Amino acid sequence: MIVELPDFVARVQAKVMQLLPNPLLTEDQLEILKSDNVCSNQYPGFKELGISTRTVEIILPNYIFSQVIR
Repeated sequence: MIVELPDFVARVQAKVMQLLPNPLLTEDQLEILKSDNVCSNQYPGFKELGISTRTVEIILPNYIFSQVIR
């Protein structure tokens, strides 16, 4: 579920969270979230850049298994 918060509430929440050792949200992240980060079709995609994509179902088991061995 996504709950929309007013900016001032999100800013207070970020100020408190960034005091934690591993903050879930910081004030810097709030600033970044204010701008659109989706590219238009005028830029090349993964295929045009020669990047092959894989699904998370393929990658995740290998990643989890490699973390367990460490």
